[in-house]
Amino acid sequence: TADRLGGRHVFSSFVVSGINMEVIDAIGGRVTASLKDSIGIVESLNMANLINAADISIDSADVEIVEMRLGKGCGVNSFYILTSDIISVNEAVKNAADFLAMEGSLIACRVISGADKNLLRWLEPAKCFC
Repeated sequence: TADRLGGRHVFSSFVVSGINMEVIDAIGGRVTASLKDSIGIVESLNMANLINAADISIDSADVEIVEMRLGKGCGVNSFYILTSDIISVNEAVKNAADFLAMEGSLIACRVISGADKNLLRWLEPAKCFC
């Protein structure tokens, strides 16, 4: 297993059974969703838990991931942004935040209603390329 091979260098690991393909696409940067009425942002210090939280979000509410950033050796955290109507976004973020809080890896989560359609364009220059 990864834990055995990585030894003390493995910060965390998690097996997600039946992960939603939308999460896999988001990890690979193959996101085609556009912003809807509201957005939710979920941030975690643990990449494995964040991927599981994204799966929980997608499976628990009618939302789409529009951005996922996984911190890779930069000393940064990982986050994802999802979008839909306000009720669905609230439900998805709450479920993800509950899971991450239980795991002790929730940093922050926010829901923004009426998000500016240019938000993703503004995020582009903020990418970390460490």
